[in-house]
Amino acid sequence: MLGQFQPHLAKSILGKGDSEMPGVLDIKWSPDMLNGSPAFGLVNSVGMAELYVLNNSAEVKVTKLLGVNLGENVLGLSLDWSNRINKSTTPQLTTSSSDGCVQIHQLTQGELTPVCSWKAHDYEAWITAFDNWNTNVVYSGGDDCRLKGWDLRQNSTSPVFSSKRHEMGVCSIQSCPIREYLLCTGSYDEHLLVWDGRQMKQPLADLRVGGGVWRVKWHPRHARLILTATMYNGYHVVDAQHSTDGKMAVIHHYDEDVSLGYGADWCYSDSYDNLIATCSFYNHALQLWQFTMISHDVG
Repeated sequence: MLGQFQPHLAKSILGKGDSEMPGVLDIKWSPDMLNGSPAFGLVNSVGMAELYVLNNSAEVKVTKLLGVNLGENVLGLSLDWSNRINKSTTPQLTTSSSDGCVQIHQLTQGELTPVCSWKAHDYEAWITAFDNWNTNVVYSGGDDCRLKGWDLRQNSTSPVFSSKRHEMGVCSIQSCPIREYLLCTGSYDEHLLVWDGRQMKQPLADLRVGGGVWRVKWHPRHARLILTATMYNGYHVVDAQHSTDGKMAVIHHYDEDVSLGYGADWCYSDSYDNLIATCSFYNHALQLWQFTMISHDVG
């Protein structure tokens, strides 16, 4: 463990008005610069999707670039960028909301223009994500226990597949950024599943990690590693190298000072290959830790 950041050590850079910001339910960096600056998108508790840029100056400042309303009396629940593999300064964003809808937006010339919106799930649409390798395909997961796929070139009223393999709400989805066709999903049912996007009838591998799998993140450079934020059971690093043969295994479990684990991500710097940031809800804690791969981990 490298150490733990206490909340009062994290200095806000959003300016004087940040105390009035609504609750943020998801946030993701843009894989590409926007107007020459790092940028991130978020969705919040008043149903807005917003983009922010970091100003290039001696003191880091964050400026709101734009925002778009996702609907009346809804919470924004998740978002994803289309430009992780196919780089673009005019990407699309997909968002999901508490009314079960999924939205697609096009970013061009400083404007976020709605492309389409549809009712994807009967209850909350907890998560939406692009297929990193084919951004005509969008995945969604909802509190109706459904994992669905949508082809944006077709009528969005009918999914290209609808799976009820998860037994509870589907909370997290991510397309692998390293290996085409691989997809991982997490659910309140405590299971991490890995899929082949070409055949969605059954998952390739299934691992119960406990606690409710709120977030899943592939390692940005190693397709064998998946990080999970399991709400009531800390965080797990999973070896998925043999997932195509139906095998996965936990190689590291971190559960120090965790009180409802909601967030987890890998460091993208090559200098810190297995550095991980995680955060938990009730104790307002941000943890920074790492693990070391050893021979028996990879078998």
